[in-house]
This record gives sequence, C-alpha cells and structure tokens, in this order.
Amino acid sequence: MGLRRKLFELLGGDDEAGPVTSGEPTEIGYVPLWRSQILVTWLREDGFHAHAIDDVRVGPMGRIPLQPMSTIYVPAHEAAAAQVRLDELSAS
Repeated sequence: MGLRRKLFELLGGDDEAGPVTSGEPTEIGYVPLWRSQILVTWLREDGFHAHAIDDVRVGPMGRIPLQPMSTIYVPAHEAAAAQVRLDELSAS
C-alpha cells in the first residue's frame, strides 16, 4: 500500500460526510447595503435565521466612499437551502 493511500485512509477519505448540524454563522451572500435588510426579511419569512452585518468602507485615503455592502449570515445547517433561496430572491 502506498503512502498516499495510507494517508487517505488515515484521514478518513472514504468516509461520507454527515449532515451539517452546526449552528455557527455561515456567510451566504455579500449584497449592497440598501438590499440587505429586504433580503434578510424575505429569508426570515421563509423560515431561515438570517441576519446581516453592515460593512461600510471608504477608499484608501479615507475620502473616497465606496458602495456600502452587507454580509448575510445564516446558521451552517441552513446555509445550503438559504443560499439557493437568496440566489432566487436576488435574481428577481
């Protein structure tokens, strides 16, 4: 048995990943600030535990405002379904 195969088995390479049950916040989107609360509200109405963290940045000299953005988070066990729903909502 080769070293590569031995390491693969040792690290659990043949094991299937179980379902994600973590409640740790997971980023699912980076959207303009003005749309963030609308999208979070729609996600919450669909049953997701979503929240947004605002990220207002300025340029390197501190004088050039860039577009304010927000990051949308949900618990890790909701991330896959919430990502799909966010994509649907963002497209409309």
